[in-house]
Amino acid sequence: MHVGSETAYLALYKPKRFNTEVCDHLNIAHVNHVGILVNELSEVETKVLAMGFNTFNHGDYTPGKRFYFMLSDGIETEVVSYSN
Repeated sequence: MHVGSETAYLALYKPKRFNTEVCDHLNIAHVNHVGILVNELSEVETKVLAMGFNTFNHGDYTPGKRFYFMLSDGIETEVVSYSN
């Protein structure tokens, strides 16, 4: 579920299972991913790659484009652009 506005939102997620021993997101704080909205996706990807991160899961969908990369502690990061 996305909660917010067209310029900023939180994507809320209910894990399939969650207790102190079992969780379907095993990274720090059991976070699914962090999303970052940008205007120029290709420019940001160039900078992310230059910093030594590997990008993956590139997508082109309505209403935008995206890619992902992994931060430390296993936090997945989505970079998305709704610009044409």
